[in-house]
Amino acid sequence: MRKQLEQLHNLLAGIQPERRTIKSQLSALEAQLKKYDKVPDDFAYEIKTTKAKISELRTAQNARSMSIHKTLLEAAQELETLLSDEVKRPVDLTDTKFANAMQLASLATLDHNQATSLAEQFRGNTPALRLLKSKFQEREISSGIDELIVDPMGIKTAIENNAFHVSSQGGSPVELAKLIGKTAKQFGVDLPELETDPGIAWEAAGLPVPVPGAK
Repeated sequence: MRKQLEQLHNLLAGIQPERRTIKSQLSALEAQLKKYDKVPDDFAYEIKTTKAKISELRTAQNARSMSIHKTLLEAAQELETLLSDEVKRPVDLTDTKFANAMQLASLATLDHNQATSLAEQFRGNTPALRLLKSKFQEREISSGIDELIVDPMGIKTAIENNAFHVSSQGGSPVELAKLIGKTAKQFGVDLPELETDPGIAWEAAGLPVPVPGAK
């Protein structure tokens, strides 16, 4: 489980740096082409080779987008299968810690923080958390237990719904990475947060992306 979550997170983390690299390469080639176009007869060979490089770069970019899209869809299915197997595990009713937690939830008056702390003991154990949640609901105990409970189908759907936008439409992978990070956290795995690419906001507004150091 950890391996799959980390691999998916790493894929998402690499999208924005890859985009910046390709954009920089294209900009450099297009700037070269503009210079050659001023005297096309003198630079016919250079114009031809530069256009070929631009075409190759765009083809590689499209192929990479398709690859990312395919990988995201495959990861969505794999995660849903793994997570579903995880949440279907039977609860060990002989586990002393779980038995004590259920008894405490049944008899004690717990505030939100106390109930959440009690639930935290079973992070990564969705079957146990669901039973504990039922007891909390029965006794109308407020807690943050929902943040600990994994929703396999919800995660699969979220990845599938965002796969094309993130891979092929220039969409930010940050929100999807947050979901993967939250899922990993539910199993006690900490993944680094992705930084929002400031250029996305400028492009979404139809404005040129500022170049650092430019005036």
